Amino acid sequence: MFESLRSWSYSIRTKLLVAVMLVVLAPLLGTAFYGNWFTGGILKTQAIQSARAELGRRTQQIETYVTGNKNDIRYLAHIFSLNQYIDAMSAGDAAAAAFWRRQLEQDLLIFSSAHPDYYQVRYINEDGLEIARVDTIEGRAQIVPRERLQDKSQRYYFIEGAKLAPNDIYISPLDLNREFGKLEQPLHPVIRYVTPVTRDGDFRGVIVINVEGDAILRFVQPAKDANMQLMMADQDGYYLMHPDDAMRWGGPNDLNTGRSVRTEFSDIASQIISGRAGDVVENGDMIIYMPIHYWRTHPERFWVLIQVAPVNQLLAPLIDFRVTAGLILVAAILMAFIMTYVLAQNFTRPVLALQRGVQRLAQGNFAEQLPVTSRDEIGQLTVYFNEMAQMIRGYLDQM
Repeated sequence: MFESLRSWSYSIRTKLLVAVMLVVLAPLLGTAFYGNWFTGGILKTQAIQSARAELGRRTQQIETYVTGNKNDIRYLAHIFSLNQYIDAMSAGDAAAAAFWRRQLEQDLLIFSSAHPDYYQVRYINEDGLEIARVDTIEGRAQIVPRERLQDKSQRYYFIEGAKLAPNDIYISPLDLNREFGKLEQPLHPVIRYVTPVTRDGDFRGVIVINVEGDAILRFVQPAKDANMQLMMADQDGYYLMHPDDAMRWGGPNDLNTGRSVRTEFSDIASQIISGRAGDVVENGDMIIYMPIHYWRTHPERFWVLIQVAPVNQLLAPLIDFRVTAGLILVAAILMAFIMTYVLAQNFTRPVLALQRGVQRLAQGNFAEQLPVTSRDEIGQLTVYFNEMAQMIRGYLDQM
């Protein structure tokens, strides 16, 4: 490199400036780019981990809430009034059965009043008929009149409950509630807990608790930032929560619109609903997803919490760092250039003065003395040049 500098037909100042800048810039740029790569990687990792941690917090809240409801349904399956009603029915004692049925309704009413998140609490007998039911509407629990009790023998949750062993619990998908075979209006999302009722080893029906779906979906409230979206889908990709209400409840058992993760994120849908956590960049957005295994004994059943945010927003600290680092680098290069330029000026000024002195000497001007501005080699050379000019002048004067 320095050999090529010698062949340049440029001034010493230019060559010196280029050489010094190359020596300074090489380590400066190398250090800057490595520092940017290393620190940028850390900031990117931290930004993604922070978003994952927030998603994980919401996931844990949902799992804790869903798990916490199991003890309540086990309690109801063994309450005294229920067992007495079943015994009275088995004995054919209609009067006793009617008395204990009223008592069962009162027990369910008291229980529901203490659990406002439970939309419906009911006992369904072995034939699939509702025997006692309490609904909570606008925070007020009330016993459903006998004439409005329904046959639920064909509903999937009764069929699944009838297959359970004693004390086992079935947790339904989170879906829209139906009354008399039709979707309840306005749309009412619920999740059902079902446990069998047995007496002397015989199946005598099920206890069903319909939990308000909104009690779960409240953990997926929209993000404060308008550019960040939070969604929740089931294992098939159908949205349970979405910023656009038209995208929700697209499954065949609900509104059957077909709208889902597969229609919105067709290229990466299989990753999102794989049952594993991850993140991916798609069309300028960072998509972070995390499964919610709300029924641990059935890992094939899960929900997925999804966060979508612009990459530029999620990685804003990284971008700020790179902008700041770039400005510092530019300032450092500019400072290095100025310092190098000043150094080159100071170095070449006496050399240029010597050059002009030699030119005047060649023209016969021996009287002018060059100023000595330093004590280094250039200063000594200037002193010797002045002495040489005086000696030549003396020789010429003697001739």
